[in-house]
Amino acid sequence: MYSNCLFEAIKAKIKDPKNVHIFRVPKKFGGGATHFMWYDGKKYYHSVMTDKTNIKWYKKLWHNQEIKEIDEAIFNAFILNKLSVLPVEKVRKTAKQLKLRIMDISSNYHHSTSHDPILPNIEDVEFLRKVFRKEPKFKVVKYFSISDRDMQILTYDELIKSINERVTLDWKIIGIYEEEFAPLYKRCCSFATADFLNGNE
Repeated sequence: MYSNCLFEAIKAKIKDPKNVHIFRVPKKFGGGATHFMWYDGKKYYHSVMTDKTNIKWYKKLWHNQEIKEIDEAIFNAFILNKLSVLPVEKVRKTAKQLKLRIMDISSNYHHSTSHDPILPNIEDVEFLRKVFRKEPKFKVVKYFSISDRDMQILTYDELIKSINERVTLDWKIIGIYEEEFAPLYKRCCSFATADFLNGNE
């Protein structure tokens, strides 16, 4: 079927105007050409050219194509990989523009006590595992008395074990702007190449 990415994104928006969001992927992310994708709250979609032989200029505007869906976690990993060398403010701006879920996962401290144990959202934990292909890490401050406390970096399972031991603690997910993030997750998204994104690996 002949079409292009913008036309297909508009069609998706017309079918579901409430949930579908269209966004422009910058040239450096879209293989050297401006690309349009759409997001329905769970997955990302885009129109992919199926015949890349002898590409004429007009074929870039109107071509044989197919719709591909991209898992949200994989798209987040792909963009984080692309953004890894940019300044923090540029990362924030681009991540917001592309509606990355990774930006919405809270990195604020949560206070857990024996009377009110606060657990991480398991959906967020599973999402982070998929994005980074690595166990998410948590910064945890354990309180043993008013003046005695200890800060640790724990995995999800270690955090749950501490909470189940009824220790009073504050915990937060180590997000992409935490100083501990880079050494813990070094090159963690390098698998998410353009080929991987399109299912060619």
